[in-house]
Amino acid sequence: MRKVSNGMIAALLLAMFAFGAALHINRTMFERLPHLEDEFAYLFQAKVFAGGHLWVERPAGVEVKVLWQPFVIQPNDPIDGVLKRFGKYTPGWPAVLALGILLNAPWITNAFLSALTVVLIYRLGREVFDEAVGLVAALLMAISPMALLLSATLMSHTSALFFTLLFLYGYWRTIKTTGGLRSQIAWGALAGTAAERYADESHLGAVFHAALFVRLLAHDQDDGRLAQPDRMGRVGRRRDRHGGGYPSADRRGNGSAGCAARLITPC
Repeated sequence: MRKVSNGMIAALLLAMFAFGAALHINRTMFERLPHLEDEFAYLFQAKVFAGGHLWVERPAGVEVKVLWQPFVIQPNDPIDGVLKRFGKYTPGWPAVLALGILLNAPWITNAFLSALTVVLIYRLGREVFDEAVGLVAALLMAISPMALLLSATLMSHTSALFFTLLFLYGYWRTIKTTGGLRSQIAWGALAGTAAERYADESHLGAVFHAALFVRLLAHDQDDGRLAQPDRMGRVGRRRDRHGGGYPSADRRGNGSAGCAARLITPC
């Protein structure tokens, strides 16, 4: 059984602080209400999704209040003859926010993602560098005024930050794991899924999945590890320092590229 370090406990306490602070700011400053047009649109679409719909029907003859709901789309010339009403934004964040709607507490969604982000930053910093770096990074995230304010709103920034970090962590684990091909594919799938959520479209995730597939094809049969990219991002079978190959890295990952890009090529 792995021992829980003091750094892990501190990171958990920081996550709890971020969660509680976001809820407190939301209740005292924002009164658990949306204040921006973006928030109204996100909340509207989240309620639509929570109700099991993609859009709601708008009664005919009802005046459209554009100034009050500028980011809720209400076409006057529908293609199928049905007047619809729906949010203008892509569905990723409203779909996540819908989970809070189902709990009758939409404000808890960003607060929870903020806590997860603190933990994820700690984990990424600890694995890439060391525990001290991860802990300092988590502390800065937890006490960041802008991060606290945004996590107390219904805006999508906190969600975007969380899924971006999840992508980075999944990518890091993909190229660093020693669990074999199955583990590499699992971490790669996690990274690609997080990238898809961040982009709210499949394009970015599809690009990552394609890149992962290319790297799997370039799998190093000699030592069973994924071939690492050089400084230009090219992937292929590495050769020994005196046997040609890329000038930026030898078989152990040393060379002019060194550890400067540890997120790309772990040392």
